[in-house]
Amino acid sequence: MRLVIGIDPGITGAVGWMTAAEAHVDDMPTMAAGEARGSIRRQVNPAALASMLRNIMVPEGRDETMVVLERADGYIDNKAACFSMGNSYGCCRGVVAALGLSLVVTRAQDWKRHYHLSRDKDQARRRAIELYPTLELGLKKHHNRAEAILIARYGWEELR
Repeated sequence: MRLVIGIDPGITGAVGWMTAAEAHVDDMPTMAAGEARGSIRRQVNPAALASMLRNIMVPEGRDETMVVLERADGYIDNKAACFSMGNSYGCCRGVVAALGLSLVVTRAQDWKRHYHLSRDKDQARRRAIELYPTLELGLKKHHNRAEAILIARYGWEELR
């Protein structure tokens, strides 16, 4: 694999990608969730995600691309948030499948163990800053970006 894409699913998630020479990360593309009146007003934009992935993989080609997606599991007490996460995860899986890309699903505890990380989001962000000081990860809200690039790197180091 010459290109590995890591996806931290969710409406506040992110997409990170790396080759042997470079690494990038961006926020998950989202859109309004129709006429939603509850607490979840946004959803993953599948067309924008597909476009993003196509643009990422163009120079490398489909056969040289692997996507590592964090599995949406765990206990979420809020029913709306639980539904939203499952919807986002399914959307990501569907887009990757529609593009014909190689997909590996990983558990958060597996990739975090690889870096000796706890569940602390800021710990993951600090580790990503150490590895990728030029990426835009400086704000606390960038923890999902940090996780996405760490998921991509995990795929590069452990799964390819």
